[in-house]
Amino acid sequence: MLSAFRDRAVTIATKDIRGFAHEEQRGFVKRIEDQNFQSFSRPYLSWATLAKRRKRGITSRKVLIARGRYVDNIRVHERPRPKDRAHDFLIGVHEDVRVADPDTGAPTDLPMTWIAKVNEVGSEKLRIPARPHWWPYFIEMLHQRVPALKKRIEKNLHVAWKQARRTR
Repeated sequence: MLSAFRDRAVTIATKDIRGFAHEEQRGFVKRIEDQNFQSFSRPYLSWATLAKRRKRGITSRKVLIARGRYVDNIRVHERPRPKDRAHDFLIGVHEDVRVADPDTGAPTDLPMTWIAKVNEVGSEKLRIPARPHWWPYFIEMLHQRVPALKKRIEKNLHVAWKQARRTR
């Protein structure tokens, strides 16, 4: 009975965590699209940056371009752990995704993860200010929403345990 319950528990927890990861991914992308991070309110874009954007047909004054390959490639990546039959769920940009050339649209050698890092921590050399959004979002998630996930999993496991005991 314990072995069967363990398998059921892994299935229940995996399902709950998978759903949570997808909810968080959608919430994170929405916050980027809405420019709803404190770091996005300052500093404003320079006239030179706005001119470069206009040249490329981009009229948005948003500090972080909330469309295109960067945002579209923020996904949930599921990694099975065969040892314990569980899974890891990661929200982010896969390391294989490449930045597209702004003129041709062809992929370059530059990984999209680099764009994420530079936007997060900034670059003095490239004169790009830090615009933290990954770290603040995940800290908020950890403190505000993960406790509710734990309670949901505990409740679902408790129900499954009661059902397993009734059917033995």
